[in-house]
Formats: sequence, C-alpha cells, structure tokens
Amino acid sequence: MNQRNVSKKFIDAKHWRFACSKFLRSPWQYYIKPCGQYSQSEWEYFKRAFSLVYEKAWGHKLFSPHRTKLTLDRILQINSILLTGKPLVSRILTYQVIYPLRPSHHIRQVFKESSLRYLNQDGLNIRVEGFWPVEKNSIDLFCARRKLKDAIQAGSQGECLVWSRAVRKILYRHVPSGSKLVAIYFLMGPEDRAAQAKHILQWYNREVDRILKTYCPKDESYRMAVLELAVKMQRYIDITHLGPNGSGRTSKLVQDYICLQFGIRPPDQVLFRFAGRYWENGTYLPLDKALEMARRGSANIQAGVP
Repeated sequence: MNQRNVSKKFIDAKHWRFACSKFLRSPWQYYIKPCGQYSQSEWEYFKRAFSLVYEKAWGHKLFSPHRTKLTLDRILQINSILLTGKPLVSRILTYQVIYPLRPSHHIRQVFKESSLRYLNQDGLNIRVEGFWPVEKNSIDLFCARRKLKDAIQAGSQGECLVWSRAVRKILYRHVPSGSKLVAIYFLMGPEDRAAQAKHILQWYNREVDRILKTYCPKDESYRMAVLELAVKMQRYIDITHLGPNGSGRTSKLVQDYICLQFGIRPPDQVLFRFAGRYWENGTYLPLDKALEMARRGSANIQAGVP
C-alpha cells in the first residue's frame, strides 16, 4: 500500500501542501494530534478501510451487474472499519441526533426550495429531519434532545421513538430565512435511514444495469457515466448519514469503491474553489460543480499528475 496515495485520500486538498512541507515523508501526520483532530489509531483505521476498498473492488473487471452491485452491508462495513478498525457489519445508527452546521446558502443550493428534500435529478426521495438556526436558543429542543439521549442510553425503543418525534416537531421544515449558520438534523430513526438507504441502493443497482448495457468499457463515455454515478452516490450516502461518525470519509470511500468496481481509477483530490471557499467533497455543492470537481481529479489521474 502506497502511503502517499493513502495520505492524499486522508488529507483535504487545501491542506496538502502544508502537510507535505511540515511532514515531508509522512504528510498524514498533519491531521494527527496535536496538529490535527485525529488520533493515531484513527489514521490506522483509515488505512484499513482504504485497503478494504481497493482489495475488494480493484481488479474485478468482469463488467457484470453481479460484480458491480453495491450493498448496505458493504457501506456499513467501510464505516465500521473507519471508526473501530474492525470489519464488522454493524447496525444502522440507532436514534442519535446528529446535526452538522453549514452556512445557509450552502444548504439552499442542494435542498429543493429550501425544504427537507435533497435536490436530485433521479426522482429519489432523499430527506433530512429538519433545520435549526444556530443563533436561536430553544429550551424545548435542548430538553427533547436530552430526553432522547437518556432513552438511547437506557435502551428504551419506545421512549426513543417518542422523543425523536418531539425533536422533529420542533425543527424547521425549511431553511430559516435570515440565518447565516444553520444546523442540519439528519434522519434519526434507524428504520427511516434503512429505508432511505434501500431506496438509494435500488436506484444505484438499476443504474449499474443501464450503464453496462449502454456503454462500452473502452469508451470515454463509459468512464464519464461511471464517474457521475459515483459522485451522486457519494452525495446521497453522505446526506443519509448511516453511522455515528465518519459519514464524509465513508461516502468518499464509497465513491472510490464504485469507480474501482467498474475498472476505472477514482478521481484524485483537487483544489476546488467555488463560492469563495475550497470544498473537500461534493455533498453541498450543486451537482454540476461536484461533477466538475471529480472530472478535474479524474483528468489528473489520466495525465499522471503526482
């Protein structure tokens, strides 16, 4: 396993030069404490997940629907290795409130009419639970989240259901106007996340059949169709947030896994600037920009850019 290749997947493109200048032989250390946020064990887990993706997908160039199908178990396995280092197929995250913070204009560009529906051209019902403006305090929301956390710790499924519904009722169903920073509340119920993932995977596996029937693997159109499919899946899996953590890293490894299963090299990470900032993945980019970023990375691979 080439440590530099793994490091380039581990470190965002915007930090790559700094990492290499500070740690010439081991740039991955730039993200390890005390410099970064990850522990040494998390780096080891990432390497294992990276190895799993390449070992299971690369080299199986049989170009058959059976070989290129993707399962929920595989996605959960990648996430499990990222978080624990063990290839266990864990259950979908059970009733946990996860709410990353994003600028409101980033959210609006990927949610249909600022609603709960994630924008897509594939007719998929991909949604989140709701939104909350960061500057607004709510005792009711705080208490409902606390009660849900207590129910999770107590293992009470009934109470989890009650308090997850209570959280959902308080949240905004549209991105609140006038708020600069907004919390996105991902789906809380395991059944909801499982159903959404199943819906996405059914669509994905239909797309696999279509691509294999439509394109010749030797043609550039085939490579572009696969790349678009992989980019969309990265976005759809990330917004569904199947595990307790590492959703962004998991979804990017899923993107690589899909490319490799189809026999093409995954795109390299590139410095991609849009709307005044650099982006590490395509989840909150408009689809055309996410595809542009991936195509640039793919062009670098084709050209042999180090």
